[in-house]
Amino acid sequence: KECRGSNFGPMVKKISVPIKIICAGKGVLKKGGKVYFNLANKPKESVIIKNADHSFNNDSTEEILFTETLKWLRRFF
Repeated sequence: KECRGSNFGPMVKKISVPIKIICAGKGVLKKGGKVYFNLANKPKESVIIKNADHSFNNDSTEEILFTETLKWLRRFF
């Protein structure tokens, strides 16, 4: 709730390193993630983890989150 009404777009535009936006499919920030992805500089990637909630702690969504993060880190760092 504390982020509602905040505009992170200008900050996202300034990021000059590879960025991956990972959103929870059942989360409330999915729409914002798409906006930020469109504003981000390349290289960039986006993924939505379908069954994930905001905390990524249901089913195997936490493992998927970690796997997606690790793939991105290995690719660039």
